[in-house]
Amino acid sequence: MPVATPKERGSSLIEATIAVALCAAVMAAACPVLLALVRASATVRAQTMTAALAASRLEQLRALHWYVSEDAAGFPVERIDTTTDLSTLVPSNGGPGLRPRDLLTLRANVAGYVDYLDRNGRWLGNGPSAPEGTRFVRRWAVAAAPFAVDGVLALHAVVFVWSPSAPPGIPREPQAALTWLSSARSREWR
Repeated sequence: MPVATPKERGSSLIEATIAVALCAAVMAAACPVLLALVRASATVRAQTMTAALAASRLEQLRALHWYVSEDAAGFPVERIDTTTDLSTLVPSNGGPGLRPRDLLTLRANVAGYVDYLDRNGRWLGNGPSAPEGTRFVRRWAVAAAPFAVDGVLALHAVVFVWSPSAPPGIPREPQAALTWLSSARSREWR
């Protein structure tokens, strides 16, 4: 077995040091890329969740009844749901249903037009303030259709990602809206 000379032993140490330095540089360059990928993945997940939550609320609003039928005398009678509360875990009575209201319900937590969900989209509560564990705030509005089209309502749902933390004593505010969906609902004739 050949014996390494002192000159050769020193060059092996230099080569090893250079290899470690190169590995460290590659790792340092890769870390920001990996962090960016993790952040992008979290953003995509949040956007997917907000879109699903907004679409779900619009479907619930579209499912509420609004139709015209004839009474016993043959006269048309409008029947519109103005009592369903969609802000509860299970839709119940005592809410606004399809009663038109201004679009301010999309900007503030208005009873009957807001609910709070956890990071998995599970219902946590409703009312003017977000309960502990809130990750998403869902607001909606029912409004008369633009241009006063008779027999059409405009439905809107907006979902915000809630700030996960805030300094003590400072109320938490929603971050930028990630999803805002709108739809129209027309009156049926039966």
